[in-house]
Amino acid sequence: MVEPKDVVQQAIGYYELGLLAEADDLLDRGVPEALSVEYLHLRILVKIDREQWAEAEAFSTQGIDLFPERSFGYIQRAYALHELKRTREAAEVLEKAPVDSKDKVEDILAYNLACYYAQLGEDQRALEMLREAIRHNSALWQDACEDPDFASLHGRLDGLKP
Repeated sequence: MVEPKDVVQQAIGYYELGLLAEADDLLDRGVPEALSVEYLHLRILVKIDREQWAEAEAFSTQGIDLFPERSFGYIQRAYALHELKRTREAAEVLEKAPVDSKDKVEDILAYNLACYYAQLGEDQRALEMLREAIRHNSALWQDACEDPDFASLHGRLDGLKP
């Protein structure tokens, strides 16, 4: 029998090679008794990369339930909800995400919230969150300038330039 940590390592190998179906199959067959952060996070990433949004959302919800202090489940669930055209719900999930000192994802949390707010027509909130994201990671300004989620804000992004 393959050890759970070995399943995750093998699945990471498949994932890094772009062999998503193989990674998914291995993760399906090698479900550990006690789900780890690493297992669930990889599980979610594979589902996202395969654009299996409902499954990604379900595994992300499980991640939130099992590891509420970690931000990965909130971030990935919000992303899946956004892709399922449930952007308001995505923003509400992400607004509840904990600041996770293990993950150091303040920039991602703020950037994704900015995207959702922009898509919802909440331009002022989007700009505030984008300003926060850029404060944590100045490289995100260039990303925002090219991100179609911010199309309605492109004329106002120069004021956020680091």
